[in-house]
Amino acid sequence: MFKHKNTVEKTVATSAPVILSETKDPLTQTVRDSSVATLPQNDKKPPASEADLRELIEKNLKWSQIIYEQNRKINRKLRWSAVAGWLRLALIVVPIILALWFLPPYLGQFKEVFENITGANVSGDKPNYSLEQLMQLLPIGEAEKEQLKTLLK
Repeated sequence: MFKHKNTVEKTVATSAPVILSETKDPLTQTVRDSSVATLPQNDKKPPASEADLRELIEKNLKWSQIIYEQNRKINRKLRWSAVAGWLRLALIVVPIILALWFLPPYLGQFKEVFENITGANVSGDKPNYSLEQLMQLLPIGEAEKEQLKTLLK
C-alpha cells in the first residue's frame, strides 16, 4: 500500500512483481541499483499456530473498530454539511418567494408615486415627452442644448 518514493513495482510475463529500487549502502555511502528481484511463485509458509491466528484476529478487530469510528464521524460530518447546504439554500430562496408574494400590492403604489414624480405614464403607454421637456431634464448648458437641437433635427 505505501511505497518508498524510489520503489516502482512492475509485472513481467511470469506475472510476478518486479521491484526496481535504488538503495544506499550505509557503509560506503554510495547509491546502487538493485537487480531485478522476482518473488518466488510457490512460497510455502509454515502453518500458523492458534496463538498467532488469535493475535491476528484481535488486531483485525481493533482496526475494524477504529475504522468504524472514523466512518461514523465522517458520516456525521457529511450529514451536517448536507443540512447546512439546505439551510443556505433556504436563506436565499425563502426571502425571494416572500418578496414575490407580498410585494405586488406595494408595486402598484410605487407605480403611482413614480408617475407623479416623473409625469410619465408607466401603465404601458409611451410617454409623450417633447424635445423641450427632455432638454430641461438634462444637466447641460444652453449652448449644448442648442447643439443637440440642431443635431436631432
